[in-house]
Amino acid sequence: MKNLSVKSKLFLIVAFPLLMIIFLASNSISTKINELDHLNKFEKYLLESKQLSILISQLQKERSISIQYINRLNSNEEDRLLKQRMIVDSIYDKLTKKDILIIQYLKDYRLDIDTKNITNEIIIENYSNLIQIIIQKISKISNLSNNIELKNKIYGYLYFIKSKENLSLERVISSSIFISTKYTTTLFIKLNQIHNSFKYNINIFKSAVNEDLLRYYLNINYKDNMKILSFQHLIFDKIHKDGILLQIKDIAGYGGLIHNFKNYLLRGDVKYKNEFLNKYKNLEILIEEYKHYKTTKQEERLINTIYYTFEQYKMNLEKITPYTSIQSLDKIVKIDDKPAIDALNKLSTSIVGLNTKEWFRLINKNIIKLNDIENKIIEDILDIQISLEEEYQKNMIINISKVFLLIFIVMFLLIYISKDIINKLNKLEIGLISFFKYISHDIKRFKAIKIEGTDEFANMAKILNQGIKETVRYIQKELKYHLIQEKQMIQQSRHAAMGEMMRAIIHQWKQPLNAISIANSSINLQIEYGTINNKFLEEQTSNINNHIQNMNTTMNDFRDFFKPQDMKKYDVSNSINQVYMMVERIFAINNINIDLELEKDLYTKGYSNELNQVIINILNNARDIIKEKNCEITKIFVKSYEKENKVYISITDCAGGVPLSIIDKIFDPYVTTKTNENGTGIGLDMSKTIIKKVNGELSVQNVTTLIDNKEYRGASFIICLNGSDDK
Repeated sequence: MKNLSVKSKLFLIVAFPLLMIIFLASNSISTKINELDHLNKFEKYLLESKQLSILISQLQKERSISIQYINRLNSNEEDRLLKQRMIVDSIYDKLTKKDILIIQYLKDYRLDIDTKNITNEIIIENYSNLIQIIIQKISKISNLSNNIELKNKIYGYLYFIKSKENLSLERVISSSIFISTKYTTTLFIKLNQIHNSFKYNINIFKSAVNEDLLRYYLNINYKDNMKILSFQHLIFDKIHKDGILLQIKDIAGYGGLIHNFKNYLLRGDVKYKNEFLNKYKNLEILIEEYKHYKTTKQEERLINTIYYTFEQYKMNLEKITPYTSIQSLDKIVKIDDKPAIDALNKLSTSIVGLNTKEWFRLINKNIIKLNDIENKIIEDILDIQISLEEEYQKNMIINISKVFLLIFIVMFLLIYISKDIINKLNKLEIGLISFFKYISHDIKRFKAIKIEGTDEFANMAKILNQGIKETVRYIQKELKYHLIQEKQMIQQSRHAAMGEMMRAIIHQWKQPLNAISIANSSINLQIEYGTINNKFLEEQTSNINNHIQNMNTTMNDFRDFFKPQDMKKYDVSNSINQVYMMVERIFAINNINIDLELEKDLYTKGYSNELNQVIINILNNARDIIKEKNCEITKIFVKSYEKENKVYISITDCAGGVPLSIIDKIFDPYVTTKTNENGTGIGLDMSKTIIKKVNGELSVQNVTTLIDNKEYRGASFIICLNGSDDK
């Protein structure tokens, strides 16, 4: 620690506890974020489970209609079945996560139903297995939350879905019993098992939901449940009643009551009479046992028919004596037992007196109410989920607040401990800021750094003060030098522009001077030979005078180029033409052509001579780079146009473009692309300043120009000026 600097020690003091706090806080926040993510996933899966539950409800309907279809109960069952299948398919298509196995099973089941080579029991089993697969998928939602309250609600929801399937199975099996004349006790056993399962599942559901939902469930189902319970007793008692009826058939049939009655009648043997009486007592017991179960009025009438028929046998049996005449015996024998036999058959093959329409109405109504309850369960679960989410968010905010509070406390202690160090660092900072403001001319004087003591900060302050003083002296010296140099470079740039113009004037004057020289020689020659006349002399002097006027115009144009002007409206295209006339010949000497594409009447307000100077500067730069790179294309394209009340001038070459490394600072002072000594780096800076003076813009971009089906890359300088509305 002794070898560490003050900054290193300060960094360790601050960094280590802060890193520990941030690490612990990030873990806590990350946990909360993961919990929120789980809740979001839970909500999505819950909504998906709701869709799966709807799919289950529609599959249950399809199961019932399929049974009715194969039993040909109605002529329109086929249309109903097709419509129901379409409903199931549309719900399946809306699922976000589809299970191919489910739809494949469903297709196979439907194919078997369409062939009608299937029994009610198999249809029930197939659809029940498929619904169990879907319920299993829904049950996965219980793994998405660790909250105990939410888990309990989910378990209640899952058992509620199972109870709905129990109720639907009860409906479909009961339907199978009602429409079938041949049924086995297996169906009744299965129906009883399903009913017990329903009670088990619904009890778990009741224990998991809140009191309000439970009260709602009990209130909307109580009356109907009482009626359904009454019907269920009739159905579930059927298996016991069938057992009793089977015993009655045994008592009444061969070797039973009728058989013993007739034997006694024919043989007069008392044992047949005693056997009849014993069996009759058993019959009475069985009929009383039958009536012990819940029965309909029609059932009572039929069972009484059986009883009254055999009661007649018993009463007639008492009338038989060894002395009974044949005529009396004939009357005794004539007992009509067909109503009793029919009653036995009817009671054995159907649930007599059960209002099946009312049964289906009630159970369907109950299922619809259960769907309503399911929606309330999902709302309840969503409310808990939202509440948990808000709680997690609140806890996360509290944890973050605790973290910030802890950081604040730690920082406060660190600041308290390192107060002396911070104060001295602040003094160093204030002194350095004062120095930098002095350098940037924000203040006229800088304050020296004042730190008392003999520690390393005080020594540092002394060294910095000495260095600052020396730096200020050096900067002042360099600033004077650079100001002088900048003025010289600006003047040099102006002289260079004037030199370019002088070269242009010289080229402009060459032709008229040669013409004047020839005219003068012609006059001298005519004088020498004595052949001169007034007409010839006038023609030659007029010619000389015209050339002198042209030279004077050229000189005036040169003078106007550098003559100060007031702001006025001018035609941009005319200014470009003036520049073109001035430099065209000197550019042509270098084999460089200027291609003009100018729109007419492009007016702006400003200083035309300054715009001319900018255009000349950009043209000269393009000429120099073309010569330097010995480019294949020696054309410079100058275009003027108007767009959205702005006047644009583009000057484009095919010399490879501006290097990307300097394109963003090409308009900065002393930045140049020229490799020779001619590049000062102030021409474009001056040009941008001139254009800005009239609220214009000067920019550059690298472009590609297509010439003779070949692309050439170059730089395009674009001048943007404000248009003038009064043309």
